[in-house]
Order: sequence, then C-alpha cells, then structure tokens
Amino acid sequence: MKKKPSPLFPIVVALAGTAVLASVVIYIKDSPGKSVPPEQHRLADTQPPGLKTPDKVTVYKPRYDGDKLVFDKSQAKAAPKEDPKVFALNEFLKGLPMVPKGARAKSVKVANGVATVDFTAEFETFYGTEDEQTVLKGILTTLGQFEDVDKAVFTVEGKPLESIGNVDLGEPQQVMRPGQTVPESGDAASAS
Repeated sequence: MKKKPSPLFPIVVALAGTAVLASVVIYIKDSPGKSVPPEQHRLADTQPPGLKTPDKVTVYKPRYDGDKLVFDKSQAKAAPKEDPKVFALNEFLKGLPMVPKGARAKSVKVANGVATVDFTAEFETFYGTEDEQTVLKGILTTLGQFEDVDKAVFTVEGKPLESIGNVDLGEPQQVMRPGQTVPESGDAASAS
C-alpha cells in the first residue's frame, strides 16, 4: 500500500525554495564587490573626508649624481577616476629598468597616516643592493608628496612583503617629504 503525500508537502517545498532564493539574493546584494579590481575603485573610496585630491602629481625618476641618489621630478596628471597615489607609483616603477614588466601598484589604502601599498606578484623579485635602495627610496619619496601619508607598509597580492633585498620591511617605513634629503645607504625608514 502506497503512502499518500501530505497536503502540506507542496507548501513546505515552496517555502524552502523561497528561503533558499532569498538567501542567495541577500548574499549577492551584501557581498563585497569582488568583480571590481581594487585599482578601479572610485577615488572617493580611498580618500579621507576633506582631503583635496591633487590635480597633478610629481613623478620621480632616479639618477646618481656621483655617489648620491637624487630624483628628477616631472608633473603628470592621473585619469579623472584614477587614484593619484597608484598612478604616481606606477609612473615611477615604469621608469626603472630593474623592475620587471608587469610589476605595478594595484592599490593604496591609507588609514591613520599609514599607506598600505599592494603590488602585483611581479614586484617581488631579487633586487641588487643599489637597486633595492633606489626602488624603496623612490616609492617612499613618491608617497611623501601626499599629505595624508606618513608611513607605508607593502603587500604583494594582499600578503605582507617582508623585505626588498636586504631591507627589512617588517615595520612601517617613514615616507620622505619633498625637499628632504635621501639618507645614505642604510635603512630608508631612518629618514625623518
């Protein structure tokens, strides 16, 4: 003898289906925007309230004057919705022969004066002693033009970057303000 299904069975199935559908809709609606890469987030998402966005940024190009590392400066303008910090860093990196193609800053997020700069995987490579100083000091000088940044930490694809060559990056690195002299070989973080 076959058992007859309960008359409530279709109602229970309909309610369960509705609950599953509602859960999926809520998840999609409330989930973070993973489809938009961080470098394409609106500038308003990365700027503290009341901070003026610069019309132009300074792009630094390193060179040696004898034994002294100096930076030549030029002005450039980022695209209207491009983060000027990311733009300035990428313009700096483009001009360095020791930096692999594809190495670029993906995002810069600033909290309490500390910028977290996330780079692509290509950035994490072996740099010689002179090269590591040039790369690090150039990044810290580039970030120093932005008044909301005092220090910087670095990540590669979201994971902490422990060092660039022999330079330990375990602690936030002090940025270098325009006009500040570049410290001699040694820890770039010692600049004040």
